[in-house]
Amino acid sequence: MWRRKMMKRVESNMKTKKAEQKSTVKIVVSFLALLAVCFTAGVFSGYYSAAAEDTGALEKVKEVVQAGCLTALPYLFVIVGAVGTVMMTVSYLRCGSMYRKLMADKDNEKLWDRLEDLLNVPAILSNVALVADTCLALCMMAVGDQLDKVADDRALNLIAVGFALYLITLVASLIIQILAIRMEKKLNPEKRGNVLDIHFRKVWMASCDEAQKLIAYKAGYKAFNVTMASSGIVLIACFLLIMLFHLDVLSIIAVSALLIIHLTVFMLESARLGKKSLSQ
Repeated sequence: MWRRKMMKRVESNMKTKKAEQKSTVKIVVSFLALLAVCFTAGVFSGYYSAAAEDTGALEKVKEVVQAGCLTALPYLFVIVGAVGTVMMTVSYLRCGSMYRKLMADKDNEKLWDRLEDLLNVPAILSNVALVADTCLALCMMAVGDQLDKVADDRALNLIAVGFALYLITLVASLIIQILAIRMEKKLNPEKRGNVLDIHFRKVWMASCDEAQKLIAYKAGYKAFNVTMASSGIVLIACFLLIMLFHLDVLSIIAVSALLIIHLTVFMLESARLGKKSLSQ
C-alpha cells in the first residue's frame, strides 16, 4: 500500500517538474522573441531614418504632424476642459440625488452599497480631468510661441477660453472631491481626513479597516505593475521616435527616472516591511 502511495507521489512530482520545465522554456522563448522584435524595430527605424534623411521625407512628415498637433491643441484644450467639468459635475449630482433617496430610506442596504460604489465615479473623473487639463495647459504654455505660425484667429481666441475652463476645472475638481469625501464621511463616520491636507491619503488610510486597507494594497500593487509595463512601452516608443525624427532625449530621461523611482521605492519598502515582520 505504501509503495503505491510512493509511486503516485513520485509520478506527481515528475509531472510537476515537466510542467515547470515547459513553463520555463515558454518564458525563455517569449523573452527572446521580445528581444528580437525590439532589435528588429531598432534596426528598421535606424535604417529607415538614415535612408529617408537624405530625401527630407522625415522632416516633411515631422512638420506636417507638428502643424496638425499645434492646430488641434487649442480645440482639444477647450473640449477636454468642458467635457471633464460637465462629466464630474453630473456624476456628483447623481450621487447627491441618490444620497437624498437614501436618507429617506436609511434601511435600504442595496441603495447604500450602490451609493458607496457610485461615489468613486466623481473622484475618478475629477482626478483624470484635472491631470489631463493640466497636461494640455502646460503644453499650451510650452508651444505658445509656435501657435502664431500655424493656428488661425479662431484657434488663438480659444486659448483664452481654454485657460478659463482650466481654472473652472481646477476649482470644480477640488470642490467635488471635498463634497464627495464629506458625503463618504456621512455614510461612514469613522473615516477621517481633509482633501486640502497634504497628508490626506495617510490620514484616510489610517481610518480604514483591514479589509479596506487590503483592497487599497491590491489596487496599489496592480497600479505599480501597470505603471512599470506602460512605462517600458513608452520608453521603447520614445526611443523609436528619437531614432526616426531626431527628437530630444528628455522624454527618455523622464520616463527612465520614473521607472527607477517606482522600482526602487517598491523594492526598498518591501525589504523594510520584510525586516519589520521578522522582528515582530
